[in-house]
Amino acid sequence: MDTAHFRGNHPQAVSVEGTSAAGVPSPEDLLSDEVRWMTLVPRTPVGGHAANGFAVMCEERLTHLRLRQYPDGVSPGCVCTARSSRTRPG
Repeated sequence: MDTAHFRGNHPQAVSVEGTSAAGVPSPEDLLSDEVRWMTLVPRTPVGGHAANGFAVMCEERLTHLRLRQYPDGVSPGCVCTARSSRTRPG
């Protein structure tokens, strides 16, 4: 989570959740109680004016990520990069 240029007005902590949804779900679909979100990054303190990174180990294929910040507010920015450690057969 990039909090560059946010000095003193950045979130105190964040958490990240992921899910695998079929098709092209609407925002309402993703917010329904039927969607199973798994915690990828538990509530973790973040620093201001910094690039806060998190390493995540996950065996499941994910289609959507959800960023939560504490306290609530506008997110300064979030960039997610995925890299697979699996090798493809053949």
